[in-house]
Amino acid sequence: MLISTKDEIIESILLKTSNETQLNNSYVRFFSVIIPAFNAEKFIYSCIESVLNQTFQDFELIICDNASTDGTSQIIKQFAGQIKIITLSENIGPAGGRNAGIEASSGHYVALLDADDVWEPEKLDKYYKLIKKTGTNFVFSKFSVFSDDTYKGMSVSPRKKTTTFPIKDPLLLVKNYVPCSSVTINREIISSRPFNEEVNIRTTEDHLLWIQLNQNHTFSYIDEPLTKYRIHSEQSTNSVRTHARYFRYLQIVEDTNLFEPWYIGYCWKVINVQLTIQNRQWIKVIPALLKFLLISINPRFQKVSFELITMTIRRGLQSLKTISKITSSSK
Repeated sequence: MLISTKDEIIESILLKTSNETQLNNSYVRFFSVIIPAFNAEKFIYSCIESVLNQTFQDFELIICDNASTDGTSQIIKQFAGQIKIITLSENIGPAGGRNAGIEASSGHYVALLDADDVWEPEKLDKYYKLIKKTGTNFVFSKFSVFSDDTYKGMSVSPRKKTTTFPIKDPLLLVKNYVPCSSVTINREIISSRPFNEEVNIRTTEDHLLWIQLNQNHTFSYIDEPLTKYRIHSEQSTNSVRTHARYFRYLQIVEDTNLFEPWYIGYCWKVINVQLTIQNRQWIKVIPALLKFLLISINPRFQKVSFELITMTIRRGLQSLKTISKITSSSK
């Protein structure tokens, strides 16, 4: 059955799970795992398995099929009885898929996972223990990178030996250091502040939400690679990220008064450097880099510039370490 409205989505899920509800009307799972999926037939099976194989089992798994046109829906149906399935009549993007899943969820915390990524078996268990110990509302962790089951690298923390990131962290506006598939958030909080579904900010909608949530909440960090981020040619983040998309993202930040205009101007210069390098616009790299270095001299920006440069160097060293590891293993 195709579902066109979120009210119908929720009603459908309640009908599908009515027997379970009658058996135990009072019990609420600790985690609600949300996976939006669009044409993910190559990866969705291993993604679902990585959740069902968790050592911590107090969760519900909700998959939102974003009007897939390949074999995604058939693969998802193989897990019927173990998961909740939302089927949309049109593709409303990853943000819309996540929001639909969140609206239909009932767990105390929402754990996000993209359909092409996977979790380590102990991921939810370690998150649960941290949440029970600290009462944190937002948790993320380190991740490893792989392609075709081959290890490609490891993320690094933006700051060494950090387990908590402060409210209104200025570094977060410049660099999205929070991988979406590693994020777990208190459901009441994310229900009141859903993902922005605007088409013009797709691929940056998660970054925008982290900034909005960070206005009032610290972020807890686990320095272990509990999420595996898959690199492949079909993922949306492999497409060229346009200046216009990031300009719109910063415009929303400015319009909602999340940061001062002078700091947003600095961030635009930093993002401009990142985009010119990522999009291989080599002629523009040097002018953009010079503008960034000149503004970094300003005392207002010295601290965040230092953190950004330090993080970049550490990631570079990690990449060299990864290349060396892969080379050694191939001999």
